[in-house]
Amino acid sequence: MTLGTTVDDLVTRVRRDAQMTLRPTYATLASSYTAGGASLVLNEDSDIGAGSILAVDVELFYVTSASGSTVNVIGGFEGTTPANHDADSFVEVDPRLPKASLVDFAQNEVTSWASQLFHVDQVDVPVSNSELTYNLDTGSDTVLFFLEVRGTPSATTLLDRHSYVKARLLRDVPTSTFAAGQAIQLYTYPSASSLRVVYATPFDLSPFTLTTDLVTSCHLTPGQVDVLEAGVRWRMLTAGLAPRTNWAAAGMSRDAEEVTVIDVMRASDMARAIRDRLLTEQALELTRQWPFREQ
Repeated sequence: MTLGTTVDDLVTRVRRDAQMTLRPTYATLASSYTAGGASLVLNEDSDIGAGSILAVDVELFYVTSASGSTVNVIGGFEGTTPANHDADSFVEVDPRLPKASLVDFAQNEVTSWASQLFHVDQVDVPVSNSELTYNLDTGSDTVLFFLEVRGTPSATTLLDRHSYVKARLLRDVPTSTFAAGQAIQLYTYPSASSLRVVYATPFDLSPFTLTTDLVTSCHLTPGQVDVLEAGVRWRMLTAGLAPRTNWAAAGMSRDAEEVTVIDVMRASDMARAIRDRLLTEQALELTRQWPFREQ
């Protein structure tokens, strides 16, 4: 079975495993909800009280009062984005694993990779044999560093027939001189009429919603998606969201199976070790593919 690669697919896999011990409470919407509305109508009468938190997809709601199946709420709670929600959508009551938190963890995880894991892109730069520095227009891409600079291949030649060109990246240069605000500086005058610049750039996280595909939109490889999922699991454990350390808080009596703080710390350390191993493997793969990097 091929695993889904959207943000929702990833978050659902993490939640599904963790929910086995959390015993969440759910309701469903009786009718659709329009962003900014003052109440949710449920299919079930509930004993939800004022002060409870409800979660529908990635939006959190603060409950101000409830009567029967109608729950008066303040949407967009805790900085989540107000949204429309369809009838029969699941409503989680006082969620231990809100999707909003896991989506944030996913963004933070990708951002933390810095220059270890990155997206590879390229641009052709026209050059002449009389200049050493050229405008580097990569559109909206941020260039972390160069992976390879060679003479641009023609239709009748192969890329590897062109010699490697040593170059460095100039950042924050005056746009009056170089319109892109960045430039490529060569160490020797080029012999080709244009250069193919292969560069490392951060993954595209805008937009980053449940429907965003991590491979086609954010440009992660399947292996990097595995790193991301492991990173979300580790961050979830570190935040103390998954293990229930107080059964009484769930209206249950304490028993011998309660998860201790030490167990949570051990689980977090193990999850961190798995994430770090996967990240190192993927970083080494990129290094094997692109061994010559110009910072």
